[in-house]
Amino acid sequence: MRNGKQRFTASVEYNEKTIQKVFRVEYFTYDRIKIIARACIGFALIAMTVFLELSTLFVVACLAVGCWLIVCIDFPSKVKAEGVLQARNGAVSTVNLQFGENAVKVVEGKQSYKYSAIDRLVTDGDYLFLFCDRQTAVMLDKRTLEPADESAFKQFIEEKTGKKWKGTSLLLMNFQDLRQAVKDRKKQ
Repeated sequence: MRNGKQRFTASVEYNEKTIQKVFRVEYFTYDRIKIIARACIGFALIAMTVFLELSTLFVVACLAVGCWLIVCIDFPSKVKAEGVLQARNGAVSTVNLQFGENAVKVVEGKQSYKYSAIDRLVTDGDYLFLFCDRQTAVMLDKRTLEPADESAFKQFIEEKTGKKWKGTSLLLMNFQDLRQAVKDRKKQ
């Protein structure tokens, strides 16, 4: 490996489930303001039906749209994922990764991502994501880590990137996360 001694290896199989997962995580990482706005609009529409005297047709419409906005909160990510899945036409691929001292290397594609280029570290279920930006992410399945020491791997990546691992839950957002969400929205 050109970028120094290999410390960890991992892989991910890109299938329907993992492609949907990567788009959902990207959406919940970079579009938090949109998600909060959709939920607020949904709750406002539902509240209108409770507190205002409206025609039955308008009540039904407000309830339907309000509930849809809340229940289908990740709808935009599903639409993006569906487009990619259709383009792949059911193809499944595996990506093998090597984590060296200076960079992450994608074995098959010969791509390499320096740790200094990593923007976010995200954990979600069985997967870890290293985002360079919203369009470029290194996804790996925790179960494929070699050596199989998730905490050592996370600590290694935190030291190399200077970033902390975050989840995708909106319930665990703090002020810094909200400030970052506003910055992300301004970049769009």
